[in-house]
Amino acid sequence: MAQGLKDLRKQLRSERCPEGVLERVHERIAPERASRRAVQLRWGMAAIVLLGMLSFAVVQWRPVPQSTVTVEDSEARAIRQQAGVALAYLGHRAKEASQQSGVIILKSSLPSLRKGLRTAWESIARPKPSESKPN
Repeated sequence: MAQGLKDLRKQLRSERCPEGVLERVHERIAPERASRRAVQLRWGMAAIVLLGMLSFAVVQWRPVPQSTVTVEDSEARAIRQQAGVALAYLGHRAKEASQQSGVIILKSSLPSLRKGLRTAWESIARPKPSESKPN
């Protein structure tokens, strides 16, 4: 049988097909090749995206080396803390000063306001001499 297949293959190689048959075969094969290429292209793009995501994950999840705290870092941190404490103290003192100045202004202006109120009350409460005499 193997000899018969070899002979058949030789005969088929020597045969020539008419142009119409070749065109019909090409028309049938072309969509299959195109769809095969499209599938191959999709699988290729999916593989590229998957490799990109995998490389990104490897880069992102790589252990980060621990930073060593130097003397300058600790000194800078201490200076920032002291500056924050100083600003809080100055804010507290400014608040106290504003409260005290409000009390001082109130105490200094209150007697003059009382005096003006009494004067106005007395002028309203006391009738004028021209109004008290009947005509």
